[in-house]
Amino acid sequence: MVEHGKVDFQGYSDRFDPKSFLESYCGTLDRRQGILKFIHDTFKRINENQELCRNMLDYGAGCSFHVVIGAAGVVSEICMAEYTEKNRAALNDWLKGEPDAFDWFPFLKQVVEDFEGNRKEDAIEDRKRRLKAITKAVVSCDLRSEKIIQNGYEGPYDIVTCVGVVETCARNEEEFDVFVHKLSFLVREGGKIILGCWKHPPGVDGYKVGNEFFNDLPVEEDYVVACLKKAGFSCIETTAVYPSELKYPVKVEKKGCIFYVGSKAVITH
Repeated sequence: MVEHGKVDFQGYSDRFDPKSFLESYCGTLDRRQGILKFIHDTFKRINENQELCRNMLDYGAGCSFHVVIGAAGVVSEICMAEYTEKNRAALNDWLKGEPDAFDWFPFLKQVVEDFEGNRKEDAIEDRKRRLKAITKAVVSCDLRSEKIIQNGYEGPYDIVTCVGVVETCARNEEEFDVFVHKLSFLVREGGKIILGCWKHPPGVDGYKVGNEFFNDLPVEEDYVVACLKKAGFSCIETTAVYPSELKYPVKVEKKGCIFYVGSKAVITH
């Protein structure tokens, strides 16, 4: 069993600064462009295959809309779940149109104009209005708790996205397995999970936000696939997405986000 450095989750709430994160990791498109394109294309493919895309849950959304922006042209309803109060406040600030909220216009523009080829006047504003309209709730969640999401939002959902969360919460592989199993109950039978786990180069085991360093549990692809299968998912596709530019607390070459897309089994009686 691989042991992970001690994580103070109470301290995580206090130390994680949404403004620093957004400036560092979403301040330019190239930091999240690969993920944005992958999410957009995956939801488009699911929709084209006539699989249900009525509702989605972005579990552990943080303070960022880059995942749901990629999905907003397809789904009809979005719920965003986040652990820290400060991150939930950042999400709600944008939804309410607060003047000091982070500007997601470049991300919306890239999806609408570059990915979808829609350059009509007001197309970007239309997508922005749609995203705000279909985002029905921003709720609390805690993967380490027995009740992993706020009451009334347990789903199940057609699609659950969870990017960069499980490997941050888990202190070892055993916990990682347990957390994937917990997430499975949020996905309806026949629905999809889109799980993203950061894979760091040798010598790096986490990420930096401002002056704070947050650990990630290193997990191999085969192990993540095994956990998903154990949790009732099949037809698992694995894709590595590499941002073109990232900053590290030490000099490294490259890291990527490994995405796992799986279908939850339909139980027949």
